[in-house]
Formats: sequence, C-alpha cells, structure tokens
Amino acid sequence: MQYVQTHSQDTESEYPYDARQGTCHAQPGHVSVTNINNVSAGSSSSLKAAIAKGPVSVTVEADRSAFQRYTGGILNTAACGTNLDHAITAVGYGS
Repeated sequence: MQYVQTHSQDTESEYPYDARQGTCHAQPGHVSVTNINNVSAGSSSSLKAAIAKGPVSVTVEADRSAFQRYTGGILNTAACGTNLDHAITAVGYGS
C-alpha cells in the first residue's frame, strides 16, 4: 500500500492480465491510495467497520482449499489458514 501511495496503479480494464512472459508496458495509472489504516488482526468488528468505508486489502493463505475451489459469492469458512501469502480485496461482508 505504501508503494501505491507514491506510484499510481492501472485498473484491470486499463492493463489486463494476460498470463504470459513478456515485458511490462504499464503507463502511469489512475488508481492511488490516499490513506492507509491498519485493522487489528482477528478483530471482525474492526474489519467490518473498515469495509463499510471502502475496499480493504487483506492477506490470506491462498493455497487452502477454501480459495482454490472458490468460484464466486460469499466466502464463508473458518479454514483460511495463517501462513499468509496472497493479497486480496475485501469489498463486503454478510449476506
């Protein structure tokens, strides 16, 4: 997040992922971070409050079956792991 504060980023539609080796052709983007707030680990109420204000970057253990088999909708599992290795964006909670 600190990097994005000083280096704007492209959106997916501006610079789509193409899953192949090559050279980066990114231009200065349109997405930037203006404020960073840390949420206490394990505090679901703090996380919900942060998400209510906007998208929140969270880290997960992406090799867990909950993420490997995810196809859409609300992810509802307690088996998310603790060996954090991937960043995702939380955009909502509940049903």
